Amino acid sequence: MSDLEALRALAFSFEGTREEYPWGQETPVFKTPKGKIFAMAGMEEGGRLRVTLKLTPDESAEARLLPFIEPAAYVGRHGWVTVRVSNEFEWETAEGLVRRSHELVAGGPKGRAGESGKGARQRA
Repeated sequence: MSDLEALRALAFSFEGTREEYPWGQETPVFKTPKGKIFAMAGMEEGGRLRVTLKLTPDESAEARLLPFIEPAAYVGRHGWVTVRVSNEFEWETAEGLVRRSHELVAGGPKGRAGESGKGARQRA
């Protein structure tokens, strides 16, 4: 399973998720049932997955201490970050942050960024 397919499987594990393409087919956007964005994805040259997601300002500052996470373009000042995934550790981090982003945007339980439950991605 590719990283993008794994992200899609994770996103659709949340009830009512919608996938839309407001900025073109190369940028899938995952939304809650109420139409609020919780993750955006894209592939970089070389096949590296890029995921943009929402965190609280404090969680964003903590996450950006990692070298593969940076403030998201245009919306970084609101806590959004971009995670670049090229290995298992980066995927596991991104997975937990996508879960947290969904909680924040959908209004779910408050938890610590980076917590993750059962993974959607399976290794071959």
